[in-house]
Amino acid sequence: MFPSITEILIGISQLLYYFSILLLTYIGALLLVIYLKYFPRVEKKEKRKIKELPFVSVVVPLYNDEEEIVYTLSSILTANYPKEKLEVIVVDDASKDKSYERAKMFEEFGVKVIRLKENRGAANAKNVGIKNSSKKAEIIITIDSDSVMEENAILNFVKLFDSKTGAISGAVRTKKAKSLLEKMQEYEYDIILFVRKIFEFLHSIPVTPGGMSAFSKKALERVGGFEEKSLTEDQEIAFKMHKHNYKVKVSLEAVSYTTVPKTFKAFLNQRVRWIRGGIYNRILHKNLLSLKYGDFALLGFTLDFVYAIPVFSAIISKLIELTIKKPYFFVFKIGLIESFLIYVDFIILLSVFLFFLYFYWSAHMINVIRRKAKAKEISLKELPSLILYNILYPFVWGIIWPLVIIKEIKSPGYKWGTR
Repeated sequence: MFPSITEILIGISQLLYYFSILLLTYIGALLLVIYLKYFPRVEKKEKRKIKELPFVSVVVPLYNDEEEIVYTLSSILTANYPKEKLEVIVVDDASKDKSYERAKMFEEFGVKVIRLKENRGAANAKNVGIKNSSKKAEIIITIDSDSVMEENAILNFVKLFDSKTGAISGAVRTKKAKSLLEKMQEYEYDIILFVRKIFEFLHSIPVTPGGMSAFSKKALERVGGFEEKSLTEDQEIAFKMHKHNYKVKVSLEAVSYTTVPKTFKAFLNQRVRWIRGGIYNRILHKNLLSLKYGDFALLGFTLDFVYAIPVFSAIISKLIELTIKKPYFFVFKIGLIESFLIYVDFIILLSVFLFFLYFYWSAHMINVIRRKAKAKEISLKELPSLILYNILYPFVWGIIWPLVIIKEIKSPGYKWGTR
């Protein structure tokens, strides 16, 4: 007797779920091996003697940030770096609020403010700033207009540069989190930062975040600056640095604090933009998917997509299976223990084990970053929100991917949005 359509759907869902969990187990094991091998090096201090400090240009792309730009510029001007070797360039991308006027107030402190007539996006604003930087400039630092840098951030960037270094990602953390959503983003930023530092040892850093990063000016000019068609120019520039065989590093001691989305809608919009930009960048630089680029091809170029797809597949397939089976009816009919024995198998127990392993792992990574930033480590009061983060985070990506597809179909254009 042939199986029914319902039985076929359940079978396909189960196979997809099992395959997804096994793939995630493999990825988790791979990351764990990498983590155990390299995490002691993350704790080490970043040391390098500098004979003479280079001239640094800080470029701030600005659009509709009238409240935040004052704090951003104040943090740069009070940085612990010789004023005669530092310039600040603000490029206002045709803001519609009072951002330009607020930035102009800082001209008396030596800040150069450029106003563009047409809104063309963050990448163009950065390129304009770079073109207008001093001929003496050896290092370009870019920082979002809603971010503030710690006083030693520039010094900590400078000491990591050598002739082979093209870019250095800063330690971008979130400003003081108040809501649960902001708290979850704080955890996410710190975990990503830790993983990014691990990837440095494998030459696989995939992004130099807009929240604050530093670049060799010569390297920027050689690779052609920032890609103005990309939604995530901060990732695309890192891809180009790898393509031109420059080293991309992370400084955990060059710290900045950035504003994160405060509403779930803004959060989703940001993540959708990140993924769409990532797709564009990978298509543009598809030749990076080559053994020639070693670990970067396996990790930096592909890992986030390889990880996101099985997470999304596992969630959707299990939801389909449970919807068809309607397990809540079984609970009432045959009891809780019998239902548990029917629906909980080895793969589910494996995923539960992975959850607890990752929970411990994530707490450790966050604490390492907090120690570097001289912040308080995770307290007992924080554990419920960290548990919620680990539970909800995969489901959020289950929402984001369909939105990416819809957005790509409906409005493929570029515009400034949440960073």
